[in-house]
Amino acid sequence: MSDTNPQMPHVEWTNCRFLNLAFQQNRFSLVPEVTVENTGDGTLAGLVCEVAVSPQKFAAARTFPVEDLAPGKKTALRELKIDLELDSLLSLAEPLRGTIALAIQQGDAELFRDERPLDIYTPDQWSGAILLPELTAAFVMPNLPDIQEFVKAVASELEDATGDSAVSGYQQGKARAYAILQACYRVLHKVGIRYAMPPASFDAPGQRLRLPDAVLRDRMGTCIETTLLLASLAEQCGLHPVVMVAHGHAYLGCHLVEAHLPNPATDDLQAVRKRVTDDEFTLVETTKLTEEGVTFSQAETFAKAAHLNADDEFVCAIDIQRARLSGIRPLPLRSVPGGTFVFEEPPPDPRALREEGRRELREAVDLSSLDGAQTFEGRLVRWQQKLLDLTTRNRLLNVREGKFAVPLLCPEVGAMEDILASGKPLVVGPVARLLGDMDANEIRKKDFSDF
Repeated sequence: MSDTNPQMPHVEWTNCRFLNLAFQQNRFSLVPEVTVENTGDGTLAGLVCEVAVSPQKFAAARTFPVEDLAPGKKTALRELKIDLELDSLLSLAEPLRGTIALAIQQGDAELFRDERPLDIYTPDQWSGAILLPELTAAFVMPNLPDIQEFVKAVASELEDATGDSAVSGYQQGKARAYAILQACYRVLHKVGIRYAMPPASFDAPGQRLRLPDAVLRDRMGTCIETTLLLASLAEQCGLHPVVMVAHGHAYLGCHLVEAHLPNPATDDLQAVRKRVTDDEFTLVETTKLTEEGVTFSQAETFAKAAHLNADDEFVCAIDIQRARLSGIRPLPLRSVPGGTFVFEEPPPDPRALREEGRRELREAVDLSSLDGAQTFEGRLVRWQQKLLDLTTRNRLLNVREGKFAVPLLCPEVGAMEDILASGKPLVVGPVARLLGDMDANEIRKKDFSDF
């Protein structure tokens, strides 16, 4: 018998801290990455990586081969797919604490083992706004039978308000999209939902939610639950809602043009402000659905005043359409009295599309029609549209560092502008050449025309 110990690799791995039905349905990986490094003198061959969840009924253990590693070599295993058990996750009535373990084996020898806690959530538990916030989109459920029934009420509301009952999404412009969102708010306001206070741990993982059909049935909802309800109806009507999350609060955003944010979840409130300024986006305080006599206009005005400039309170915006494009689907789930759930495949999307609008919203100006403007008024409109564009299209206002944007070290911007305006040549040089042996503060005294 040999008395030598097996050569141990250096292993690092990342894992998700929770597991629930939304996680399983959207095929998220419990183990996004494992790196194995050979820090010894000999080759490591025949390695196998094993991942196991306990209790075992929630996921079967799986093994993944690891390539042979020469001394000093490192390899990475990414997005390890663990088959999660649908029936076990669906039937879970109370959350429980489990574990996830990762082991590296070589034949019968276990070279590495690490075990970590894993929270296993019920189907109605939300992952929160910090941990995988994009999974919030799974709780926006436009295909619920109750939501589809409300589309008929939206059509009737539109008929009364505009003379046209068609629910047409963005096909007839932003004004009609705005009218559809108004109608969605009004029909839900008539339900008589009562307000429920969210828990103190509001945006932390593990909060239990009433699904949208339960909010309609129980006529009770928190800020996040009423937001998910209105978002579900808006999406069924062909709009692109956005779940806006602040510390301890949630409210609705909605695109008024057929667009979406760059990422499923963003913490950039400025990107939202720019769209609101251009009437391409609006905000709605969904808790106003629970207050008698509060109109859509009042809910919109309140949301803009309370939240649009509250950067310190803002957590993230979860764009439902962008999340859908990333593969995050609504939960095919229906809640029934008694706290249980029925799992069913979603039906085909039956959205009817046509319409026209109500409130006058600022439309984009055809700049080509202003190219030859000679009057002061014509030139002013062109400057406003082209030079004072406050949307994300204006790269002077929406510049991010990257390969297409080079930051310049310039303590005296005014002096540089004077040089450029005078027509003198200006050379951009590396920072090392600019500073030389000078102290950083001395650079302010330097004449830029010397460079």
